[in-house]
This record gives sequence, structure tokens and C-alpha cells, in this order.
Amino acid sequence: MASYRHLVSIPNKATVGEILDDVVIIARGGNREDAARYKQMLVNRRIRNVPNEPVMDSEQGVAANIGYLSGYGSTEERRLICEIFETTHPFFGDTDPTPEEALQMGVDWARASKTDPD
Repeated sequence: MASYRHLVSIPNKATVGEILDDVVIIARGGNREDAARYKQMLVNRRIRNVPNEPVMDSEQGVAANIGYLSGYGSTEERRLICEIFETTHPFFGDTDPTPEEALQMGVDWARASKTDPD
């Protein structure tokens, strides 16, 4: 997998897995300046791809996406990513749900987000 940590911008072809790998490595390094720079690179990438979205919405979207990606790691890794990147998981917040609780959160979210076609 490619890494984009040392580039000026993240290309559109970057995969979620590559971005997650970079986020984990940056979080493990513990440097908030590196995290802020990478987060801004993600915002710039999003702005390129969602041209009429307000910058604040792009920033919030990227923070939520990083928070969501943090959920793919261990509890300790999720906490570290959220701390270094100054975000939270969009569903879990700062909590540490069990797998069963996480599943129920997803079920509840899916039910709440369904729209009635009639």
C-alpha cells in the first residue's frame, strides 16, 4: 500500500485502507502537528472532490471520517487516533461499546435513517 504522509497532497486514487494506515502511523507517532497537516490534506482532497461544499462542512466531514476509521482498530488505537486527530467516533463518541453494543448502535442508526417511501 502507498503512503501519502510525506506528500503535499493526497491523490484522489488513495484508498481508504491507505489513508487508515497513514492515520494509524501518525497517531502512533504522537505528533499533533503531523496529524493536523494530514487532516488538512484530507480536507483539501475533499474540497477538490466536493466542490460546492462549505469548508467547515469539509472539515467536519473529514473529522467524522477519521473518527469512523478509528473504530476499525483496538480500543486503545481508537482512543489514540481520536486524541491525536482531535475527533471522536461518530457513533461511539468517547465510549467503548462491546461488539454487541456497537452492532445495536448500527441497527438503531439504520432504523432511524430509513425513509418511508409513502
